Amino acid sequence: MSESIAPGETIYADGGPFDEGWVDVLYGEGSGIGYAQFKIIHSDAVMLPLLQKIESEEKKVWQMYEQLKLEARRIVKDRHRAKVDVQYLIELYKLCVSMTYIKCK
Repeated sequence: MSESIAPGETIYADGGPFDEGWVDVLYGEGSGIGYAQFKIIHSDAVMLPLLQKIESEEKKVWQMYEQLKLEARRIVKDRHRAKVDVQYLIELYKLCVSMTYIKCK
């Protein structure tokens, strides 16, 4: 993993603190470094600002986001495999971007 992620690079994940924790365990047990040299940020930090461009009411933003998560899950049916989880986040991001584009027209 270290070879594919540059030191200091930001990685987005939907598991937040959980993902940070298991990455720390992986690096603590399996690398000479002992810790990850990249940052993990919750994917909400990317998705929610997109939706906030088109909706100012926080409750509505979260409702829209939950609907888009369901739609992304319908597109990517499997769960909890790295490749599938990445596909899900990509689909969710594309849906958030498309909502922003549609509302801005």
